[in-house]
Amino acid sequence: ATLAPTPPAAPLSARGPRPGSGPKAALKSAGLLTVPTSFRRTDCAPCVPSAGKALVPNTLNPILPSPRTPELSEVRKRHRHRRAGVGEPTIHWGLDGLKFPELERGFGRGSKSEDGTVEENFKSCQKTGVAEYKDMVGEAIYQSTSREPLGKGWCRGHKLPPRTKAIDFAGFGKATSKEISTKEIVAPRGYQPESDAARALYRQTHGSTDPGEMTMRSYDWPRSVAGPHFQFGLEATKDSNNQGAGVRRALTYGAPGPEPSTVPTTALGPLRVERFRHVTSDCLGTSRLVLPPGLRELPEDHVFGMPSGRDPTTCAELVRGNYSHEERLPDDDLGRCTAPGRRNYLSEVPLGVPCVRTDRVAPPREQRSIASGTNWGDDPNASGLLCPGRYDGLGVEDADFQLPRTYDQLRDIFAGAGVADLPSDVFAAACPPGTGGDATPRATIKAVSGVLACAAAPGRLLADTMLP
Repeated sequence: ATLAPTPPAAPLSARGPRPGSGPKAALKSAGLLTVPTSFRRTDCAPCVPSAGKALVPNTLNPILPSPRTPELSEVRKRHRHRRAGVGEPTIHWGLDGLKFPELERGFGRGSKSEDGTVEENFKSCQKTGVAEYKDMVGEAIYQSTSREPLGKGWCRGHKLPPRTKAIDFAGFGKATSKEISTKEIVAPRGYQPESDAARALYRQTHGSTDPGEMTMRSYDWPRSVAGPHFQFGLEATKDSNNQGAGVRRALTYGAPGPEPSTVPTTALGPLRVERFRHVTSDCLGTSRLVLPPGLRELPEDHVFGMPSGRDPTTCAELVRGNYSHEERLPDDDLGRCTAPGRRNYLSEVPLGVPCVRTDRVAPPREQRSIASGTNWGDDPNASGLLCPGRYDGLGVEDADFQLPRTYDQLRDIFAGAGVADLPSDVFAAACPPGTGGDATPRATIKAVSGVLACAAAPGRLLADTMLP
């Protein structure tokens, strides 16, 4: 089916339509008709035919979908996330389409050896037929072959009674009764408690004692051990026949006398030698005199030892330091880089971000976020937190009452507080002389409130009526 052509518009005059006139002449003159309104671009050369072979005109081509280009096997293999079809096993994309080798061949490249394959090496020592029978007869004399034949258990030579070979033989041991429960086995009933003799036997053989029981070894000590004055060891012999010689030998053991353990006899000698021995030797209970006789009497201010030399540097200079002006100056690389080829200039703005952001203008308090942790340097101190002002809950600080303001500003503030009109004489009384650097008188809220309170109560003092 084809669409009927649109009939031409009726002429506006008897002479017919003018060239360049019509319902779309204005759009064409404005250039809007040249703008593409769909995905098809404007044909800039309508007289030139398009390249390629023209298709058969078919009105159903825009409606029917074109057939999809078939995918190649290599392209389908790279689709890793492709789902398996109905009844199709899930295979890894790397193994999809891979050909497995035969069972006998296996993976890898076969090795070529002059001695043959592994199978041939194993079969080279294998014997069959008469050769195998000869080896079996020759190994029959071995004890391991007779006791442990191939495919059978080890024959130890035991001869069991014939009843053990019967089919209905229940086996060795006593059959366990299935009527007895585990509770009766752990804590049986109807049995007498263990006797003291049996408990003592277990204590001796296995060391089985009750909790907290002391180990008794049951030693048979002689009667003399039970005495209160008994002592182990060799008994000391009494010196009844030596007339005390044993005690003397014990006291003078090792003394260099003429007889063993005796004191040497007194010998007369020069007095000078005895005094020298007395001076140079260590005497019991006295200190040793190490000074020669000529240095025994020394003055009180005498100091032993060699005097120390004089050093131009005193201890005070070591403690206080003796540094020049250049040495006291800070290092050259403090706050800047001194490496050649890098930043060797000094900047007025210090590097880094300070903890208190004094490098930026602090925003108003009503514009700050509650979650912001930036310190602008205007946070309240501990005194303000412990002793807050009277109007801090309303967002008014004490410094706002001390801020100088003009007459118009104060009149608006007091008008909001309920004072209809602020007299000018009250403002003049609250305005101290010399305020306002720009020749504009200014007063504080505290001063104006004090003047108003004094005017309302003449007997009250000005300091008692002022706001904090």
